[in-house]
Amino acid sequence: MPWLSLPEGANEKSSEIKNKLASMMKIQGIPTMIVLEVNTGKFVTASGREDVMKVAGRPEQMDAVIQNWKSLETVPVEEAMLTAPDNRNPLVKFVFFLFKNPILIFALVYFYKQYLKHTAGGHNDAAGSSTIEDEDGDNTATEQHDGSEF
Repeated sequence: MPWLSLPEGANEKSSEIKNKLASMMKIQGIPTMIVLEVNTGKFVTASGREDVMKVAGRPEQMDAVIQNWKSLETVPVEEAMLTAPDNRNPLVKFVFFLFKNPILIFALVYFYKQYLKHTAGGHNDAAGSSTIEDEDGDNTATEQHDGSEF
């Protein structure tokens, strides 16, 4: 489909326009397709890329996508919600959050190990040794740790 777009090239004017639009439209990655109403410049949708990808390879369905865009209420760009809604599974969101914050993974592993030690009946003293008590409360085994668990 012939889409209106900015001219390719490394000229200064084109780069300036692209940077200004990217900032104004809150572009977070490429490729991105934001649909604007051609006559007024009003905002239609920020999910243009997703809409086109849904019908990729089926040009007969592209007309339905365009008709859907035409039926949407347009708003001035200043009032538009310029980020597409995040419809991912909450578990997927959590996994991506952990990947963006890897220190949390180490913290979770650390606290999980501490939890396992605690629930296994082990008690750590200040010197780093672990004492396990039997059912009568008597100390049955002591193990020394040098503190290098990771």
